[in-house]
Amino acid sequence: MADSSFVDTGCLALDPWAAKLDQAALAKAYNTPLYILNADQLRRNAAQFAALTGSINSIAYPVKANPSISVLRILAQLGCSADCATGHEVRAALAAGFPVTSLVYNSPVPDRSLLGDLYHQGATIIADSEPILHHLAQTVSPSAAAGRLLLRVNPAEPIEYLDRQDWHAHTSHSSSSAKFGIPAEEIPAIAAACSLPIDGLHIHVGTQMDHLGPFPRSLALLHQLADAIADRTGRRLTCFDLGGGLGIPFQPGQHFPSITAYVESVRPHLRKDCHYWIEPGHALVGDAVALLSRIREVKQIRGRRWALLDVGTDQLAKVTLLHWPHPILTPEGKALPTEGPDAIGGPHCFAGDILLPQTRLGNLQTGDTLLIQRTGAYCFALANHFNGLLGPAHVEVDDSGHLLAHTNRAEDWFFETGHLSYRWPLSVSSPGDPLPPALVEELSSQYLHRGAAQDQYTILSVQPHGPGQYHFRVVASSPLGLVSIPLVIRMVGDAAIIGCLHHAGKLAKDIAVWGTRLALTAESKLPTDTPLDLHLTITPPFRRSSSSLARSTAHWEFPNTSFHGAFRLVW
Repeated sequence: MADSSFVDTGCLALDPWAAKLDQAALAKAYNTPLYILNADQLRRNAAQFAALTGSINSIAYPVKANPSISVLRILAQLGCSADCATGHEVRAALAAGFPVTSLVYNSPVPDRSLLGDLYHQGATIIADSEPILHHLAQTVSPSAAAGRLLLRVNPAEPIEYLDRQDWHAHTSHSSSSAKFGIPAEEIPAIAAACSLPIDGLHIHVGTQMDHLGPFPRSLALLHQLADAIADRTGRRLTCFDLGGGLGIPFQPGQHFPSITAYVESVRPHLRKDCHYWIEPGHALVGDAVALLSRIREVKQIRGRRWALLDVGTDQLAKVTLLHWPHPILTPEGKALPTEGPDAIGGPHCFAGDILLPQTRLGNLQTGDTLLIQRTGAYCFALANHFNGLLGPAHVEVDDSGHLLAHTNRAEDWFFETGHLSYRWPLSVSSPGDPLPPALVEELSSQYLHRGAAQDQYTILSVQPHGPGQYHFRVVASSPLGLVSIPLVIRMVGDAAIIGCLHHAGKLAKDIAVWGTRLALTAESKLPTDTPLDLHLTITPPFRRSSSSLARSTAHWEFPNTSFHGAFRLVW
């Protein structure tokens, strides 16, 4: 079934904005690999989905699809909700600007303490099983429930794809044999027995659904169960979460419903005076991100030319492990064919690290760039450090390919790999003789020992730039003539405290603010002979019921220098 309501790959280039990118300029400025986010495309997709209910807040973006703060901040600014499955995703969503009342917390193995905290603070929580629901009923007072409580439904009837693929076994979340949710036939009795008010129901058909039928059928099932609960208890459910699952095409000949067709198929079945959420992943963010790479080696083996890139399974596990090839553009923005005697592989040391098993490389050579399209969903989210490769930088562009922002630095070995968490043992088998005090004095830093006491700084001005964002003007002096790490910790720590207290609405420092984590990079010289600009962003605080303390993170940088970092603050 192919008509105007369907999106297909008729044009191999797929995404016009990706073909407009100046790959060489981006690679020169930010190196490769490089994630490129089209903010215009993301906003356009969100607006199309919002037409279902008329409210952008009805889009509960699944953070697991792409947890990049670049993506999360745009969606938070639009007013979307966020679907979170872990405490880490909750923290990321809150840091990006989603209010706690716009969070949906849904996991088969939730942090039960966090579950209660979010429920008390106005979030929507989804009970995936009867034991989870029982725990909530035992620990949460109905009178203290500020949020919404939904039950996740596991349907008895199968939800099928039209075009069966091997990887569907991993993505059919509503299969009757799947691990998710409560069997549909048990829902009415469980809801009737629950002492907490049940507000609604949730269902999720799976990932990359290739036709529209499952969505209205799933909604009909939720409505039928809601009616059965109303008949049994007299309580009418008014909240329904349809989950996500709408797919997008990746290769020629693939056909998937458009967002508009999805909206038109579901909207007639919505009930008045009810609240609905949807959780689009691939269809929301998939075509809004591309991954720029570079050919590191070209080799020929028994007549087959291989182009080996600087990225592979470390960022594209979905592609290599599920045999799910993405479209790839040449430096001129032309799509590589998906047939031919050649192949494209990643840099990793295993045979399955293949990005395009058949193609024609033409005149492509070592050093040329290639753009891997539609990497917005489940690429960065599944990233790993295989062979020690680290995550790329991220930039943001518009529809014309113009650079808007450099949003993420590339990952840093010092912070990202496991050596910081390793407990390095001190050898006790053969300790040497103690160093003589005179030698200790000779080797000691005179600046740290005595000179640092002369370091001084003055905050000249503080200018707010939106919620939690500040520009500081600081002047510093030091016998070194440079800003040292001890001095920058003092300056930035003070700025973080000021920002934190101001963001909290304080008019005086009447509470203690403690730094409990510090990340700091200072790999160049920062002179003290001129005033310094300091940018600071404070993430919204979050309190757990187990503690009276709030936690925020202060991100800071001295623009156009290597000095940047973050504090975790407790207050």
